[in-house]
Amino acid sequence: MIPFQEQKTDNAIAYFASGYKARTGSYPFQMWLYKALALLDFTILREKGTPCLGLDYEAMNMGPVPVNFYFAVRNGRPPVGKKYQFVLLPDMKAHVENTSEPDLDYFSDSEIDTMDDILDKFSVGSGDIDALIDRTHEGIRAWKTAWALANKNNRRRMEMNYSDEFEGLLEKDEKDLTPQEERFICYMEMVSKEKALIEIQ
Repeated sequence: MIPFQEQKTDNAIAYFASGYKARTGSYPFQMWLYKALALLDFTILREKGTPCLGLDYEAMNMGPVPVNFYFAVRNGRPPVGKKYQFVLLPDMKAHVENTSEPDLDYFSDSEIDTMDDILDKFSVGSGDIDALIDRTHEGIRAWKTAWALANKNNRRRMEMNYSDEFEGLLEKDEKDLTPQEERFICYMEMVSKEKALIEIQ
């Protein structure tokens, strides 16, 4: 489990919303945010061995989507955090506004750098969402794996697994694991134990 997961998620969304508006003059649509969150999680996963936020994602044609946010907006019940809100627009679209300033004390320097990098590269005007979608297609191995499985089974979406970001992880000998892979295995063991405890309760 990610320490302070709820607070980190609230503040990451607020940071993306405020940073996007500062660069473009408008708030991001939900699709932009979904891709930015995925890039944040999977970039930090590859660098550190644990995701930044640990959100659950599904692979869809346009890239990864954080499941809880996607279905809440789609069902007309947009989520509201302590520092952000989704504002519903026509055609089941929404944009995301920050309702207060983000608190960056929850993030490491590398996590802040990653968020800034995403904002700098993909808040550049009308083509920003296309470039961001392309980046998630090219740069997130877990999306490629899940989307290939979805196509094979004639599905429009498929659950993504963080473990798919590390090629051949399950077949590796312990001595051949990278530090990131070792940390990820420990992280997954903690997540499994926490889920088991929740199911017991």
